[in-house]
Amino acid sequence: MRQYETTSTSTPDDQRAAQLGTPGKTTLTEQINRQGAGAPSASRPTLRVGSTGPAVAELQQKLGVAADGQFGPKTRAAVIAFQQGHALGADGVVGPKTWTALDGGAAPAPGPAVPAGEHAAGNDHAPAGDHAAGEPPATQKPATEGGARAAIVAAARSKIGTVFSDVAGEADATGDKTRMGWQTLTEIFDVGYPSFPRNIIKYIKHGKNNGKPGSSSNGLVSWCGIFATWAVITGGGTCGTWEGGSRCSSMSKITRDPRPGDVGYFTANAHHCIIASVNGDQIETIDGNSYDGSSGGNGAITSRTRSRHDFAAFFKQVDD
Repeated sequence: MRQYETTSTSTPDDQRAAQLGTPGKTTLTEQINRQGAGAPSASRPTLRVGSTGPAVAELQQKLGVAADGQFGPKTRAAVIAFQQGHALGADGVVGPKTWTALDGGAAPAPGPAVPAGEHAAGNDHAPAGDHAAGEPPATQKPATEGGARAAIVAAARSKIGTVFSDVAGEADATGDKTRMGWQTLTEIFDVGYPSFPRNIIKYIKHGKNNGKPGSSSNGLVSWCGIFATWAVITGGGTCGTWEGGSRCSSMSKITRDPRPGDVGYFTANAHHCIIASVNGDQIETIDGNSYDGSSGGNGAITSRTRSRHDFAAFFKQVDD
């Protein structure tokens, strides 16, 4: 996870060239052969969206996707499909169990796919390993559909309880207090709003807030829609980034039949959320930047259940 406060004179092209190889230096494939391929499954790094390097390229080769060494939405979708076919928890995170299955080693026999977002016995990681110290594990509930829809819900659900953007955390080396979960916020903005203005991007990490609901976030835009966009892109949905065009609340996506993985919209505060499950009139949502007391407050990523009539609109995110 890059930290925007760190000054660098290298360009994105420079950084990418360093990863992919330059004349006279080892190529990414050579790095894989020397460092990653054939390594014991337990010794390989755990990979997820945002990971880079030879281990990611090795993973991509095993999955049959373009091996560019960048773990993005397409790689995550391929991981989830593989996990679903091997009775692993389909969360898009590659740990020892998934590595073992990719290597053709002992792994649970294929059977009914585990719903995305659930942790099955023998999955890659225990819930405690998914969260920083002191953060509660995400509440897991099964999604009601598979494929990209389940992946979108799983992505959103995996972040529940990891961000409280209006709560001041520990101070960093600069002496400024940081937002609780700023690392996760950085990941979300990188994917959902990559052109977020660099002159204020430092506020993703540093919030001069007082830790009370509703206090000034000092430069951090309202990010509920950015969170929804991140979940859709990460899960393999069809929306563009938050800048414009075919974004998650584009009118071309409006639907009267909300399904898991779609985006719900409320007129109040122009609030966006991910539809997690639909049970008649009751709709479970996963929300970023939530402030009302019944859903956690404090700029949290959280979930709640609402009536269908509470919504102003629904937007379809998967072409099925």
